[in-house]
Amino acid sequence: MLTVNANMRNIFKRLRSSAKPTRAIGSALIFVTVAYGSSAAFSQIRTPNDEKLSIKTRINEAYDPNGIRLGSFVLSPSITNTLRYTDNVYATDVGKIHDFIYEVKPGVNITSDFVRHQISAGFSAERGLYRDITGENYTDYTAKFGGRVDITGNTSIPLNVSYDRGHYRRGSPDDTDSAKPTMFDLYQASAGIVHSGQRLAMKAIASFTRYIFENDSTDTQFFDNRDRDRDEYSLYSSIGMPDEGYFAPFIYSNLKTIEYDLDFDSDGVNRDSDEYEFGVGTIINFSDITKAAFNVGYLNRTFSDSNLDDIGDLTYGINFSWEPSPLMMILLEGNRTTRESFDTLASASIATDLRLTVDYELFPNVFLNPNVGYLEQDYEGIDRVLTQYNAGLTGTYKINQNFWLSLNYKYITQDEDGEDIDGTDTYDSNSYGLSLKMQF
Repeated sequence: MLTVNANMRNIFKRLRSSAKPTRAIGSALIFVTVAYGSSAAFSQIRTPNDEKLSIKTRINEAYDPNGIRLGSFVLSPSITNTLRYTDNVYATDVGKIHDFIYEVKPGVNITSDFVRHQISAGFSAERGLYRDITGENYTDYTAKFGGRVDITGNTSIPLNVSYDRGHYRRGSPDDTDSAKPTMFDLYQASAGIVHSGQRLAMKAIASFTRYIFENDSTDTQFFDNRDRDRDEYSLYSSIGMPDEGYFAPFIYSNLKTIEYDLDFDSDGVNRDSDEYEFGVGTIINFSDITKAAFNVGYLNRTFSDSNLDDIGDLTYGINFSWEPSPLMMILLEGNRTTRESFDTLASASIATDLRLTVDYELFPNVFLNPNVGYLEQDYEGIDRVLTQYNAGLTGTYKINQNFWLSLNYKYITQDEDGEDIDGTDTYDSNSYGLSLKMQF
């Protein structure tokens, strides 16, 4: 484990390119070698038409599930069993504790196959069981329903509602470092109208989000998480040129109001706020294999409490995809926006989030997915900056339509700088997983 940590620190903190391969990468190479030795697995031959399709949209009938046809609907059930190992359960810089976790995730999705309109629904649950540290056991689940009403061929009304029961991972700035993971309920709903004509594209989406947190505690401290319960209302709108052409510029705005259940939190602060953002962007279709979307804007956020600093700053977003061959897709995604903060006298954080992922088809049923990411949260009102680098590698062996086997590795290193820090958010961690997914 020390070798893995030293190598990853060289990559991320010293920006060197000569780090030795980690054991996880070695395991992935062994996995690929074993998969290569299976003659049945690679007997599938691609057709010329397959070669023209994107790796994201190409369907291989020998290895990709078809779902269960129910009239005009397709039902897609699945269950994933994962055995995971982590060398830092509590995401701490000292006194690291390792453990094995068994995760089981059943799920089902149903999607319509109408000529017009669209309906979809899904449910999934995840149960995590630790071998030794049973206090970290968790149960998360998600239920969602969505649809689209087609008014005309160019105009539609999207509708979505969802419910999530989740928890913050250890090491997250929003985790309370309590005896058990910080649990929350998340309700979301959105509706709007989308129009894409020959000369004009318009969009208006109104959304509502509701957070409810469970209280936490340690042996010596109680955390009243009612401070975090809140409602968020937003209205996003944009107008520009349709994206069928080479160049599709647009202008956009986003209005947001955040209302907390309590007028004042435990520190006597009112965290209600109003936010508006406006800017310009464009979609560029460089070619059939290279596409990009950019936007840049200005965000202003004002807080009801004069003790909290207002925020006025630059925002941006990027989505750049490049497919140098039908076997590979490279995707760069990023954004800069604000995130809630619950530190005393910190109004919010300005978060910069970047991620680079690669989807590579080594063989018709063997896929490699490396990724690297960067996150920075600069807290407004206090001298605190949290920086995280992460990297991972997943190898997937599609045995047949119904069984997929995966190996994955993930590394995280997080640092905390400034005067208003306690050191609890600085850590390194490595995790390894072996998964078997059964699906129809």
